[in-house]
Amino acid sequence: KKVLKAAQSSKSFEPGDYVDLIDFLNLSATQSVSLRSSVSVREAQASLIMSNDQNQDQNTHGLSIWLPTDKSFLTRYGARYKNLTFNRATGWYNFLKQIVP
Repeated sequence: KKVLKAAQSSKSFEPGDYVDLIDFLNLSATQSVSLRSSVSVREAQASLIMSNDQNQDQNTHGLSIWLPTDKSFLTRYGARYKNLTFNRATGWYNFLKQIVP
């Protein structure tokens, strides 16, 4: 529930099921949730983002990820998402199934 709350509160982008990954990790930490890979993701983000020329706010860090908080997104796109190389390498879809009610 704490991770879902962090996901729902994260800086989102259109379409609304994409959020800023670093903002999500920051909000998870404020919920006292320790995500095992958050340290490595933060380190990777520093080398992935060459330029982040945004004027939006301090919650935009230049790296977004698909993080639906509504089961309808998983139902609609889950079958295709499971076959993506990213998902096979990270298990992101399994993570989503654990947090989305």
